[in-house]
Amino acid sequence: MEEIKEPRMIHYNSAALLGMDVTDQEVCMTLNLPLSYANTPEINNAALEVVFRRNINDMMEGGMTKEEANREAIRLRKDAQKLNAKLRKNLKV
Repeated sequence: MEEIKEPRMIHYNSAALLGMDVTDQEVCMTLNLPLSYANTPEINNAALEVVFRRNINDMMEGGMTKEEANREAIRLRKDAQKLNAKLRKNLKV
C-alpha cells in the first residue's frame, strides 16, 4: 500500500522564513489577526500594519512627537518590507 503524503503546510511569516519555529497561527493569535491570514503570503503585510501602529504608540509614549514617531515607524516598516520581499523571492512566492 502506497503512503499518502499530506501537503506540507507553508508558514509565510518572516520569522518562519528565517528558520525560526514560529507558525503563522501563532503570529495571528499574537497580533490579533484573523486566522485567514495564516499560511498565506499576506500575513506579513497584515503583521507589519499592526506593528507599525504599535511602534507609533510606543515611540510616542517614549517621548517622541507624533511626527517623529511616524517618520521612524515608516522607516522601520520599509526595512521590514525589504526583508519580506527578499524572503518571498527566495521562497518564490
